[in-house]
Amino acid sequence: MVCHQAIATDNPAVRELAAMAPGSRIRWERVYQVPDYVFFSHGEHSKAGLDCVTCHGPVASRTVLDQEISTNMVACMNCHAERKASVECFLCHDLGQ
Repeated sequence: MVCHQAIATDNPAVRELAAMAPGSRIRWERVYQVPDYVFFSHGEHSKAGLDCVTCHGPVASRTVLDQEISTNMVACMNCHAERKASVECFLCHDLGQ
């Protein structure tokens, strides 16, 4: 709900989501999928200063999101390189440690 505190607050589906009890199960239609061995954190990317539009397109003007960018390893590594972000393996992969 972090995004929807400011975006599409008048949307009936968003209002229904906001009214749900904490811990309720949400029927979710996944837009992006990464393999089970990959960890992705929206929070870390947000803390790094990336806006939602970077990966999700113009979210404020949409009612439904589609996949805008690839989430394969090459695309992620290129994005990190462009932003001079770390490309250490442990950031995205559990190395069994």
